[in-house]
Amino acid sequence: MTVIIVAGFVFALSIYALVALSGIPTLCRFERIIVRALGVCERHGEQPIQFDGATLGTGRNAAAAHERLELVIAGFADEVENRHGRMGEWTLIINNLDSIMITFRRSLTLLLVLVCIGAAYAGYRRISSRPPEIEVTAVRTEDVVRVLAVTGRIKPRLASSVQPLVSGTILTLTKVEGAAVRRGEVLATLDAQTSRTLIQQAAAQLTARKAEAEQKARDYSRLRRLADAGGIAPREAEAANTDLNTAREAVRQLEAQVRELESRSRDFTLKSPIDGYVLSRPVDPGQNVTPQTVVYELATATESEIELEVDEQYLSELKVGLDATVSPLTGERRQYAARIATIGRRVSETSGAVPVRLVFVGKAPSLPAGLSVDVNLKIAQHMGALTVSRAAVLGLGEQASVMLVQNDTLVSKPVQVIDWPSPRIVVLSGVKTGDLVAADPRGIRAGMAVRVKRGVDAF
Repeated sequence: MTVIIVAGFVFALSIYALVALSGIPTLCRFERIIVRALGVCERHGEQPIQFDGATLGTGRNAAAAHERLELVIAGFADEVENRHGRMGEWTLIINNLDSIMITFRRSLTLLLVLVCIGAAYAGYRRISSRPPEIEVTAVRTEDVVRVLAVTGRIKPRLASSVQPLVSGTILTLTKVEGAAVRRGEVLATLDAQTSRTLIQQAAAQLTARKAEAEQKARDYSRLRRLADAGGIAPREAEAANTDLNTAREAVRQLEAQVRELESRSRDFTLKSPIDGYVLSRPVDPGQNVTPQTVVYELATATESEIELEVDEQYLSELKVGLDATVSPLTGERRQYAARIATIGRRVSETSGAVPVRLVFVGKAPSLPAGLSVDVNLKIAQHMGALTVSRAAVLGLGEQASVMLVQNDTLVSKPVQVIDWPSPRIVVLSGVKTGDLVAADPRGIRAGMAVRVKRGVDAF
C-alpha cells in the first residue's frame, strides 16, 4: 500500500512539473511576438513585412498590417489562456495530493508507534515466559585427602625463667635477647656489698667465739685435774665443763651463720640453668629486683614443638600419631613433617578448642619460639570418591540434599556427605558421577523448569 501511495505521489509531482514547464515556452514566445510587432513598421518601411513566417503587407498599407498583427496576437493570447487554465486544474489536483500525503504521513507515524509497542510487548512476554537460567556444577570422581588446616606456634621443648633468690640491685647483665647460653654460664650479678659486710662481721664473731671456746677448754682441763686430785670440789670442774659446751655451741652457730651468708652471697650471681638461647631480658643494669622479678627468659634451641588449638567439632577425627605438615610463615615457606604427640583432655570454655601438641619427625628445625606456622593435619584419604561443591549442598547431616537437574527440571535429591571445611566435599550416596546439580540451590525449588548454565567445574 505504501509503495502505491508513494508512486502516485511521484507521478503527481511529475505531471505538475511537466505542465509548469510546458507553459514557459508559450509565454516566452508571446513576449517575443509583442516586442517584434511593436517596431515592425519602423524597421521595414515600404518593404514587405515578414513576421513569424507570414507576410503582413507593406508599409503603405500599415493599417492592414496592424489589423493582421492584432489577430495574431489575439490567437496567441487565447492559446496562453487555455494552457493556464489547464495548469490551474493540475495545481488543484496536486494540492489535493499534498493534503492526502500529509494525512498519510500522520497515519503512518501512528501505525509505526503501534507496531513498536506491539513488538516490545511481544518481546517482554517471550522473555518473561522463559524458564530462569541457573548455574550448575558437576559431580566428579577423584582422589581426596581430607586435610584440616589450622595455625600453630613454635614452642621450645624446655623454657626457663631466671629469677634472683635475693633482693638487690643489678650490677651487670652479660647476655642480650637471642644470644646463645650454656648451662652454668654467668648471666647477671647483683650488688653483694651488704652480704659481704655481714659475712665479715659473722667471721669476726666466729673467730672470737673460737678463741673463747679454746680458753674454756683449757680451763676445764685444768680444773678437771684439780678435782681428780682432791684439790677442788668436783662441781667446779662440772661448771667449767658447762661453760665449755656453751662456748662450743656458740662457735657451731656462728660457723653455720657464716656458711649461710657465704651461700647467700652466691645467690647474687645468676647463672644459666640450661643450654639454649635468650628469649627475652626485661630488665636493665641498675634496676632493683626481688625474688619475684624475671631477669631472663631462656629456651632450649633444639627439639622444638608445635602448639595449636583444634575446634572441638573435629576432636573425634584426631588421634596420637596423626601425620601433619608444618610450614613456617617465612619467606622460604619450607614444609616439615610432623605428627601429633599429645591431645588435650580439656576443652576451653571460652574458645571451644582443644590444645594439641605436635613434634617434628626427625631433627627439629631451628625455628624461633613463638613463630606462627601453617599446619595441615591429614585426617583421612578417600580414593575414587564422589565430590560436589560445598555450596551446592543444602542442610547438614541427615537433612543434606542437592537440587539435581533432570530434563531441565529441578529435583530435590537427599545425599549423604562428609561435612568438612573445604570447597568440595565427599558424597557417600545419593548422586553419581556426571550428575548436574544447582551450584546455588538457595532461592529455587523442586519442580521448577530451568535453563542450564554450566559453571567452570561442570565440564
